[in-house]
Amino acid sequence: MRRSPGSTTKRRLGGPGEGGYAVGMEQDTSSKLSVEDIHARMGLAVTDEGKARARQRRRRAERARDTEGRAAFLAGLRSRPA
Repeated sequence: MRRSPGSTTKRRLGGPGEGGYAVGMEQDTSSKLSVEDIHARMGLAVTDEGKARARQRRRRAERARDTEGRAAFLAGLRSRPA
């Protein structure tokens, strides 16, 4: 099958009989499982102590994040000519 120059093809979503095209549609990429469920399926031991340490690491990282500085840096990049 020959296509004319400039023609496009639509990327089909789903398997046979499921219909749908990628044009104007969004796929749901959110996880249906919690991190704890994923770890359990992987065979990892999840303890309360481990959860507490992970929570502390996330909070420490959040406090260390410089959101205002990052916003200023990105604004500077956006204002530069291409």
